[in-house]
Amino acid sequence: MKRQALIATLMGSALALVMPIAASAQNGQFASRVGLITDVQANQVTLNNGMTVYLHEGTIINPTGVTLYRGMRVRVFGTRYSHWHLDARRIDLIGARGQYRR
Repeated sequence: MKRQALIATLMGSALALVMPIAASAQNGQFASRVGLITDVQANQVTLNNGMTVYLHEGTIINPTGVTLYRGMRVRVFGTRYSHWHLDARRIDLIGARGQYRR
């Protein structure tokens, strides 16, 4: 009986170690998200779904020369590192037919 309890404990411990690894398997994958910008900071924007999008040197913003601001609808392409963190490679503005501030 003690042997079975020991095996069950070891199996439970092994599963506890494997589960976080399996859950993070999607991290670092290419992703795209659509949303409204709710906050703009120096190198990041927050979307209305709570996702923080990190900008870096080389992030492409289409149309070129547009400054990001609150209320813009965007499609973001980049590398996702969690449900709430995306490193942007490209940001495309959606709608407003080119009536954005430059």
